[in-house]
Amino acid sequence: MKHYLKKVSALSYFYLFSHVIFFIMYPYIDIHSHSSQPQSDMVSVRCINPYTQPFFDSEDFFSVGLHPWNLPDIHKDWYVRFIRKIVRHDKCLAVGECGLDYIVQREFGVQEKFFMEHIQISEQFNIPLIIHCVKAFHELLNIHKKINPKSVWIIHGFEKSKETAKQCLDAGMFLSVGKKALDSKYSEVLRYIPADKLFAETDDSEICIMDVYEAFANAKQMRTEDLKIQLYENFSHCFSKFNLS
Repeated sequence: MKHYLKKVSALSYFYLFSHVIFFIMYPYIDIHSHSSQPQSDMVSVRCINPYTQPFFDSEDFFSVGLHPWNLPDIHKDWYVRFIRKIVRHDKCLAVGECGLDYIVQREFGVQEKFFMEHIQISEQFNIPLIIHCVKAFHELLNIHKKINPKSVWIIHGFEKSKETAKQCLDAGMFLSVGKKALDSKYSEVLRYIPADKLFAETDDSEICIMDVYEAFANAKQMRTEDLKIQLYENFSHCFSKFNLS
């Protein structure tokens, strides 16, 4: 009986230890957030605006870029040079968000110019490009085809159809889904996106990244634990500057 109890106890400790190790090795990954909510079981990449948000003493991972809604009217070259300096920071994992948006009242040619500058920085430092794209996927795909970038392109806040997803995936892009994942009607698109091309995000919403993962897992009929492993591997592969230590 004592031998049996010792065996059960040993198995219990092994079970607990294995789950602790799993928990440490595979945190939830939020690749795009506008708030800083550090948690022990999560890695978050905070998106900062280079001229309104501090980063110099940041202990959090972050990305930096000029959103098409907030492009500067003056000192344009200075801001681009500033971003080029910021990306050298150890905690800066990506360029963006940046991109193209036909809804915003800003000349599309100006948006393209700034977007191309961000692409060049992403290419120079070989770090991912986090992209905001609204009603401009045709133009975005043409630019990608023309440039054939070596760096990873990630469409953030993706909520388009399977057809648009296919076009982006065929081009080699990754898709990051946030709040839209919680809409049960979007499950079909989530099922279509391969897990090894998928990221999760909270963006500027108050949703919980764990809920996004659960929505992914339900749609894809995967265990959440397996999904955590895959998205962690995606993150480690794409965000080459990432170092959990």
